[in-house]
Amino acid sequence: MNAHGEVGFVAKVGGFIRGGVEFLLRPVNWILSITIRRPPGDCAGIGELPEGYHSNPVQCNSVTVTALDDGGGLKVYPGRSGTETLVRQQGGIKGFDAASGLESRFPPSTLVIEICH
Repeated sequence: MNAHGEVGFVAKVGGFIRGGVEFLLRPVNWILSITIRRPPGDCAGIGELPEGYHSNPVQCNSVTVTALDDGGGLKVYPGRSGTETLVRQQGGIKGFDAASGLESRFPPSTLVIEICH
């Protein structure tokens, strides 16, 4: 007998069906996790953050974005006196200038989904 009290052929068919349903629901769960369960707002789209210089690091919703220089320190742009991040518009896309490196720190997640190829 298995955990559900089934035996023989019925248990094998039931297990096969449960496995198939779980397999089919994985992509649905993944899509839900990136569309519905994400933190409010949209840092990738930068939203209300205007073009120009901002603090470094800068808080964008629940994500912290840090611009780094060649040595891994906080970026100071040419002609500027302090460490900053830079939001620019280029080719119709608004985003952070990656400088020499751009680090994004996300809040802890309550859900981790493993996707196997």
